[in-house]
Amino acid sequence: MQSKKMQMDSNGQWSMQTLGWLMVASWFCASLLSQAMYMAIYGLPYGPEVLIAKMGIYYWFIAGIEVVVWALVATLIYLKMRKVKSIATTEHIAPAR
Repeated sequence: MQSKKMQMDSNGQWSMQTLGWLMVASWFCASLLSQAMYMAIYGLPYGPEVLIAKMGIYYWFIAGIEVVVWALVATLIYLKMRKVKSIATTEHIAPAR
């Protein structure tokens, strides 16, 4: 099937795009689990003021990582849309005779 080829590059390794989506998925799941655990213990979701108070300077480091992850998400979505647009435009070109 084609989905297998889309995940691998020419060397049989996972492509950077696939690895990027895996990173985003694991980050999202970790965030969701963290929020769920905090809500189970304290009954309320945590906000930035709680994180700053408990983590201090490390909060800004983690916030920077989160900004990088969001930039990665935006880049992956842009690349995916560009790829889909490229495929859509090439499908309408008549084959040479």
